[in-house]
Amino acid sequence: FGSKEMAEEALEELVGVPPNPNRAADVQVSLRVRIHSFGFKHGEVPLPSQRTLVFDLRKHVRHPEGVRLSNTNGTHKDYARLQFEDARALAFYEHVKRGVLEKVASVVAAEDEDGCKVPTLSVFIGCHSGRHRSVSFVERLACEDLGEGVQVTLEHRHLAARRHAHEKRDHDCRSRQRGRDDDE
Repeated sequence: FGSKEMAEEALEELVGVPPNPNRAADVQVSLRVRIHSFGFKHGEVPLPSQRTLVFDLRKHVRHPEGVRLSNTNGTHKDYARLQFEDARALAFYEHVKRGVLEKVASVVAAEDEDGCKVPTLSVFIGCHSGRHRSVSFVERLACEDLGEGVQVTLEHRHLAARRHAHEKRDHDCRSRQRGRDDDE
């Protein structure tokens, strides 16, 4: 196996969906779909438009039980597996997928009539931090077959983002407080 095949095999194992055949470079592209995960807490909230879909996971999808969020993110196999074992998460994922497929069909149909260059559809999936729920959704959606000639790319905007500075400061305050309590 080459590195591409190994990466696709690892991705399939991670999200439980075979790789999207339209991600290959040799497919004639009729539509580009860019799928982004992001965190609402970072303030960069994209606005829905004719070629932009935005999905908010915060009220619809909870973190899987028993997962330590500080030690994982949405790309980890166990997190993704547990995420999609939850009936609410899976139902909302199907809602997102259906919305994307409908938008893909409408954009392709409109562009076929216009005869324009290859259009781009942007899909933004957000959760609070952009490191867990939205990442697992984007990884899974990027593996779906969104149609013939649909080229899919993905971006995780905040996967590597640091936690809020005040969270670290609060942690440091608690550890200093424990030190004082130990001295007494």
